[in-house]
Amino acid sequence: MDYGNLHLRINEILQEKGISKNKICKELDIPRTNFNKYCRDGVTRFDTGMICKLCWYLGIEVGELIVYMPPYEKSSCVQMDAGRKQQRDRSTNTREDGKEG
Repeated sequence: MDYGNLHLRINEILQEKGISKNKICKELDIPRTNFNKYCRDGVTRFDTGMICKLCWYLGIEVGELIVYMPPYEKSSCVQMDAGRKQQRDRSTNTREDGKEG
């Protein structure tokens, strides 16, 4: 059974803050290969020390760094947005009597 996964928003946060991967790895003494695994969501067991370092350095809470992605959302955020748009379109095309039109 697929229960979803955890997504680390490292890439998005680094881009928002204008921080390079090289800079954060150097300043936190993190091997770049390990850091890249975290950036790709390629880690199955998180190192709590690494998570704490990232939160401290980036000035964020754990919930801003780690996001739960249910199974239906894992494939693509773009697909999810398209699905939401279709739902909105359907709801706006429904008449008061409940029939589409």
